[in-house]
Amino acid sequence: MKRIYNYIAFKFATYKIAYIFLIVLIYQFLIFVNLIFNPIDYNFYDIVIENFGYLSLFFSINLFYLIIIYGLCERSAFYKCMYLKFRNRKQVYNINVLTIFSLSVCIVLLINLASVIECFGHVSFTNTWSAHFFYTMTGKINLLYSDENVKIITSRLSPLQYITYSNILNILYLFFLGMIFLVSNIFIKKRAISFILIIIINFSSMFLDSVNGIISKLTFTNNIFFITADSAELLNNTFIISRLSYWAILIISIYFIGLILAKKVDYRFGE
Repeated sequence: MKRIYNYIAFKFATYKIAYIFLIVLIYQFLIFVNLIFNPIDYNFYDIVIENFGYLSLFFSINLFYLIIIYGLCERSAFYKCMYLKFRNRKQVYNINVLTIFSLSVCIVLLINLASVIECFGHVSFTNTWSAHFFYTMTGKINLLYSDENVKIITSRLSPLQYITYSNILNILYLFFLGMIFLVSNIFIKKRAISFILIIIINFSSMFLDSVNGIISKLTFTNNIFFITADSAELLNNTFIISRLSYWAILIISIYFIGLILAKKVDYRFGE
């Protein structure tokens, strides 16, 4: 266990991950500043929701995340010596999976923690829906979400429950992206190509989200932002189970694909 901990700690320390985290915090702070000058009443939960909004998540957070993953998947000659300390390829693969999961949790919790610190003593933590939420989620401001869904969400969930579910889904989304990067890098052995592949997959999902029918139901967007769920799902509370199942199937599938590749494909060091 100590060996695993030391490996993960070394991975995080050697890549200068703190610099990327600092950029993430600066970006998060700019979102907070933007809300400060908002004349409509807002609270802590609005800041968290804004941090993981559509544009923020897909165009900023996941980019910062992938840059970190790019560094963590480095295979310099030095790592060949480290890999020899583990029993087999399966253990190395599982440790890399654990590293990616840890990063996914850390980046989401970091943004939440920053929001808490910014709001402490200045912004309300009252667990009620604010005027800002209704203003940004309904009417002409946001055409993606139906007024009916917003009404159902706000009547059945508290803001704390909302951001808790959102945080879980955001972690799973980032974890899945990281897993695709890891698995594709095992197969392709080129981090740059793996990076571009993830970007293409992400934008393809965003494009397909605008297509009507079953295809849009299978996109990342639909399975992160549960406010876009069918009204029936929201009413019978199956929206969270269906989305957790979606991510579980994707993550388990990509995990076993990667495990098979890790056992069969030779590692290449010195990239």
